Amino acid sequence: KVRHFNSLQIPKELQKALPFKSKPKQMQAKGKTPRDLERPAVIREPHEKK
Repeated sequence: KVRHFNSLQIPKELQKALPFKSKPKQMQAKGKTPRDLERPAVIREPHEKK
């Protein structure tokens, strides 16, 4: 089972004191996937297309 955790919130004052490599990186927001991409593609036979 995969566990998902919330991102760690580091206070801005503490971030200023951290060296560059230890600073948190900007995470890109997850956008919603279009509905047609999450649904399986249905391939129909010629007689089913009618």
